[in-house]
Amino acid sequence: MKYSNFLSAIVVLSLSIFLLVFLSTTINAAEEVGRTTHHVWSGFWWQTKNASIQIPLAKYDKLTGTKAVSWEKANRPANPSLPNWDGLCHGWSASAVLEMEPRKTIQHTSTTLYVGDQKGWLAVAHANDAANFYGDRYGDGIGSEDPQDLPPDIVWQILRRYIKEQKTPLVFDLDAGEAIWNYPCYAYRVRHQPTNMDNKIHTGTLELWFADNNVPQNFVGLKEIYQKYDFQVEMADNSIVMGTGQWLGDSVTNHPDFAWFPYVVRSGNPEVKYETVCKLLGRQTTIPPRPINIANPLTTPTTPNTPTNPATPINPLPEQFPENMLTLQELFALLEGKSSSWDFDLRCAHFDGKYTEGELLTVKGISAKNGYLYLFGTSPDGELAVLYPQSVDNNKIEAKKEFLIPSQDSPYNWEITIPAGGQYTIRGVITEKPMHFSGEYVVQHQIQQQQTQQQTIPISELQQRVIPTELQLIQQQRQTQSKGLRQSAVSKIESFSQDEVQIFVIPAEKHPKKKPQQNQQQQIIQQQSQQQK
Repeated sequence: MKYSNFLSAIVVLSLSIFLLVFLSTTINAAEEVGRTTHHVWSGFWWQTKNASIQIPLAKYDKLTGTKAVSWEKANRPANPSLPNWDGLCHGWSASAVLEMEPRKTIQHTSTTLYVGDQKGWLAVAHANDAANFYGDRYGDGIGSEDPQDLPPDIVWQILRRYIKEQKTPLVFDLDAGEAIWNYPCYAYRVRHQPTNMDNKIHTGTLELWFADNNVPQNFVGLKEIYQKYDFQVEMADNSIVMGTGQWLGDSVTNHPDFAWFPYVVRSGNPEVKYETVCKLLGRQTTIPPRPINIANPLTTPTTPNTPTNPATPINPLPEQFPENMLTLQELFALLEGKSSSWDFDLRCAHFDGKYTEGELLTVKGISAKNGYLYLFGTSPDGELAVLYPQSVDNNKIEAKKEFLIPSQDSPYNWEITIPAGGQYTIRGVITEKPMHFSGEYVVQHQIQQQQTQQQTIPISELQQRVIPTELQLIQQQRQTQSKGLRQSAVSKIESFSQDEVQIFVIPAEKHPKKKPQQNQQQQIIQQQSQQQK
């Protein structure tokens, strides 16, 4: 009996300690959320290698008599050897942080200024803005070359001071390597909890929401990018102990490189004057005020600043963050899996799966349950494309009813642009709830639902633009079959089903190129009828 009582006492004591630790950890788990009141917007990034910015600047020259295009040709000429990321993402980011979004066409005598023209002017006008910087660019040979010089404790404090307290967006370079990928950040969420009994060391996740720039030039509104990072920090009396932050896991190599906030407008082209741009666009010419100084993130903030041209949102930010938002790493991990929750059959319109370059592509399928359809294409070299849905599509499908994508009523077609000899994979995913992920609805065409003729889109132009350091991790996880990321993705979208189909591109002389049909649905019905016979 005594031995039994002793064991019972040990069990009770162990359970008490366990509950004490569990409750302590639960109670001390915390969440911090911040959103801006100024609504940033998505804009084109004006790639340097093809000198795309010269098109809107030609209209600026026509209206002002300046030589902005000549300056561009002399100082930033088209150059195919330039890296793909080189462009005006910094000018767009600064204008998205400080300016009201252009949303309507403006007519000046015989010159029409589309939304893309106006956003291009603003990107140039803000391309050399003076700014407060936090962290230092890696790989430029100037200043710090430490890839960890922007630790999570500093990032957290910057987000708190700008976004949470001042309601002001700021810009992050999201590639920790030599490339620069600037995006304006408008919201964040930090979740953290202690890892030991003294509640000193906390681990957590940092989620950031940004405006995306991989949109058509005349795009209006906000298309978001989502990033998630893991970190560790020391806490004392519910406050961050500065200098103790560390990135964890994949975030050691994939995290923001530097952050900045523009406070004085400076043009990136001497022929383009900010005051002239504002006058032609019908907006205020007051230079934005200098923001709070956060050289020391612990400094008490001063009076909040209001952007020069505060924006009225088209779609207000949701009060709650979407819990089913996937990072691209999670999306790739999900697509690497093979599991399904119900029957789903995906096929291509050609029974043999053989296509020639330039031919139109159509897929069809049927699902045992209602859901939301997503189609992803993977090229022979592993590049991912979001084929469906595009911004004009309603991707809800009905159970046991065959679908055809693109449909007869769709405003666009897909064109095979994979060289002969290549194999293209289309993966279909059906989820019970809508899925959201970074880079969805990516297309370099302005698709119009009202157009009378279907627009042909080369599938090669639907490729994802993936941050280089993130792409390296995705390539690594394909080799290691990361179960953790897959489980994280599945937990966000709950149940889903998937299937894939292979497209084989063969030389034209072996498979004569077929003429595109106006009504592809009739062609498919004919094929099905022949197969039944």
